[in-house]
Amino acid sequence: SVTVFTLHLKSECELRQVKCEYCNTTGSYRWISSSHEEECPGYPVECPNHCETGHVRREEISVHLEECPLAVVKCPYAVVGCDSVVRRREKMDHVMGSVVQHMEYTMLTNQKELTVLEEELGRVKQDLQ
Repeated sequence: SVTVFTLHLKSECELRQVKCEYCNTTGSYRWISSSHEEECPGYPVECPNHCETGHVRREEISVHLEECPLAVVKCPYAVVGCDSVVRRREKMDHVMGSVVQHMEYTMLTNQKELTVLEEELGRVKQDLQ
């Protein structure tokens, strides 16, 4: 009957056209509910760090990870030798609790750089004589 066919077309047919509720892309129900969800930029995905934010739009996950309090980050003093990695929300506690060690790393790095510069200056002086 027409009613059964109409019902099928509107709510049961896997080829009926629907809009993705997350990004408004239009496609067949079969595609939207299966493969499209795997790539939809608006689809909510869980933070890989399982932070309190919960779900984030897929297209925003990289931005979220740059701010995620549970992301693992290097100590800002890594450039002078600190090899600690901590969760972003614990970074300031680490920095404040390691001031002496960080200053030692900084002094050693500065001494090494000073030695290199002094050697280079000595070579330049020799070349000028």
